Amino acid sequence: MTQLWRVAMAVGLLSAAAADEETEPPRPRPDQIERLQERKDLSDAYRDFIEKEGTEEMLESLLNPSCQLPGLQFGLSGKDMFSWVCCSSNHRYAEHAGYLLRHLDTRMLRKAPSITFYDSVCGVPLYTIGTKETGRSISEWWQESASHGWPSFRSREIHRNHVEMKESGEVVSSCGTHLGHNLPDIAGERHCINLLCISGFEGDSGSQNEMSSLSLSPSPARTVRLPDPNPQGRRARRIREIGERRV
Repeated sequence: MTQLWRVAMAVGLLSAAAADEETEPPRPRPDQIERLQERKDLSDAYRDFIEKEGTEEMLESLLNPSCQLPGLQFGLSGKDMFSWVCCSSNHRYAEHAGYLLRHLDTRMLRKAPSITFYDSVCGVPLYTIGTKETGRSISEWWQESASHGWPSFRSREIHRNHVEMKESGEVVSSCGTHLGHNLPDIAGERHCINLLCISGFEGDSGSQNEMSSLSLSPSPARTVRLPDPNPQGRRARRIREIGERRV
């Protein structure tokens, strides 16, 4: 697999939202290309691919300083090169399939009896898993999310007062952060969400030392074993392969 294709997967150009567009999105403006080339923190392959295959919307988010994220949980960095997908100006692009398999620190999932995911920009609660009210264990959530390649949330796990779904299927937070898209299936509503956009701290501006939003004290009785998602399935193997590649 070529470096160019790895970058394409990383940018999330093959997202479901983009595939549904009937018209070709506008190409980047000349001033955006000029600013892109000045970004020395990006690899040459990444800049070249964005210049050739990117869109005006993508560049608007990538080059917007306000789209940089503060400190994040789960072992993630607010300086991740794909943090721009959370920007309010992005409506279609996503982190690459399998991002959570490579980047999520699952040790935290094993220690927490339940988890609430917070907006990476403003810290409002968005999704909660692992409680009686939500009706699904952390292990079950992980199995479904890993099989799809993105964090996947069901109806009872959504904090409706802070999560909004637009007519297009785009899912955003109450403070405007782009989260992902609703991709319903036979079981009903399924929010397919970017991990980077839901890894903030409660009510936060980004302190990496505040861990109160997760119950991380060891609890042997509640320790969960995260299963391998459908180890024999072709789709699961493919997702794991993508997640293991460096982009």
